[in-house]
Amino acid sequence: MEQADIDRFRQARFGMFIHWGLYSSLGGRWQGQAMDYIGEWVQSRFRIPNHDYAALAGQFNPLNFNADDWVKTAKNAGMNYLVFTAKHHDGFALYHSRTSRYNIVEATPFGRDVLRELAEACHRHEMKLGIYYSHCLDWHESDGADPGPESPKNFGMSWGNDWDYPDHHAKHFSRYFENKAKKQITELLTGYGPVFLLWFDCPLTLTQEQGWELRTLVHALQPHCLISGRIGHGLGDFGSLGDNQHPAGQSDFPLESPNTLNHTWGFKWDDHGWMGAQQVVGDLAALNEKNVNYLLNIGPCGDGSFPEPAMDLLRKVAAWRQSAQVAIQRTQPNPFPQSFPWGWCTVSGKTLQFFVRDWNTRLVISGLRNKITSCTVPFAQSGETLTLVLPERDDSLLPVIKVAFAGELDIDQRLMPQSGVLLLIPSTGTVCHGALAAGTGLTASRGAAAEVMEEEPVCSIDSSGALTQWQHPGDGAGWPVYFPLGGAYQVSALTENRCHSAPWVGARTVEVTFSNQTLTAVLNLDEKIGSAYYSKAVSELGTLHAAAGESATISIKTLGISLKDAVNMNLTAIKLQQLDDR
Repeated sequence: MEQADIDRFRQARFGMFIHWGLYSSLGGRWQGQAMDYIGEWVQSRFRIPNHDYAALAGQFNPLNFNADDWVKTAKNAGMNYLVFTAKHHDGFALYHSRTSRYNIVEATPFGRDVLRELAEACHRHEMKLGIYYSHCLDWHESDGADPGPESPKNFGMSWGNDWDYPDHHAKHFSRYFENKAKKQITELLTGYGPVFLLWFDCPLTLTQEQGWELRTLVHALQPHCLISGRIGHGLGDFGSLGDNQHPAGQSDFPLESPNTLNHTWGFKWDDHGWMGAQQVVGDLAALNEKNVNYLLNIGPCGDGSFPEPAMDLLRKVAAWRQSAQVAIQRTQPNPFPQSFPWGWCTVSGKTLQFFVRDWNTRLVISGLRNKITSCTVPFAQSGETLTLVLPERDDSLLPVIKVAFAGELDIDQRLMPQSGVLLLIPSTGTVCHGALAAGTGLTASRGAAAEVMEEEPVCSIDSSGALTQWQHPGDGAGWPVYFPLGGAYQVSALTENRCHSAPWVGARTVEVTFSNQTLTAVLNLDEKIGSAYYSKAVSELGTLHAAAGESATISIKTLGISLKDAVNMNLTAIKLQQLDDR
């Protein structure tokens, strides 16, 4: 894979995910029951026999589908690529497959190749086309992936089809892999023009050898097609965070965060938990400033139309982007060594874009050495300090302040407070290793793509920029910091459960040191941070004092844990908040 292909991925910044299939016509309901999980898993939740589920194809006639409308809606919102579910876990192909007659052209009254129409619309509107393909799970096939009855369930559901095909020993995934998966992937990469990326998912039973074979096939057919990290075994060209997971810090590796507009991916009649447009644009800014792409999912209705709440939201995003003239494509991440407590920052050419989440009439930015040539609000510059003077209020969706600068961007890279707050991300510090406990060995967990991950429990930085596996005494991280202003700082730790939908767990004693000062505390749930998917919390640790102009190292380390599940709590940040009585 060439660097230019990786650059194209990073430059895209914002994409639309589309989950659509036979499951969309059910909308999460079956025989009078409403399901309690994501809509595209309806067949597994209700253990619908293939005979009954396949009968849905005979009624699937989405006459409101319009490829140009889909693509233009995405483009107007500022999206630069589209990822479409050509085949999900139910095994039904949304394109004309010659490998299996279980496809939208041959099995439905609609009879049209949806993927072909989307590919042509993407070409017309200069939108990059990505394709989702479930390369392991296929409930329609007797040899589709099935980790077996001993494997943990997916929220109570079977991963593989064990209702139609209960004899696990009779299943041979290699037959499915050779006779369907590889053949359909070849169809997708030879019949629909240039493909920007292939988005695989759930490599539950895929061997490393099969993963390499698949990677080789993709790049042989389309050398510039990127492969998502969910191919498994670390073989992707770009990483995929967990569903609805956001990173702790900036990523040096090309990375994407897949998110849903409500609580499902495939359409559900009973899911009304829609995000607001303000959250969407905030998430976009937050992810882009960390060098991470934002892949936002839409689950179209069974008739092919986008749900009206989703359309309303996307129209608001489009209006915000156009009125504020926000640059998304080809922007660079936040050039400052830490985030701002009031918002986010990206760079477009010679302009800093500041996205103001928490409004204040005066914002002070430290460490900027460039001369400012223009600004969309009144400003004052003194040395390396830039002061922005904002109006009393701004009622736009997410206010954007643009600051144009001269020369090559020059920013003090010392970690120092911004507007009285210093946010220390593990990926900007140095990992500290304690002594491994006697008898420690591999631990098994499921990764973002549901594959089994065997890990050495070694303190390290994970793909999201968080500190993970820091359970041994002495494990932690340290940062060199600088305080232009002296005073007292309240110290808190931000932690997140690395396991999807698992509860927050404290039960960890930590020690923070700075100069000759030491704080010892047990992590408590002092403030819960909103996340429906990955439990997060703030734990107050105490107060430290810094002298004006002081440079020193601040570190945090684990002293011990008292509950086993505490090992799953990642450290995402240490926050120092300057107190008013300095």
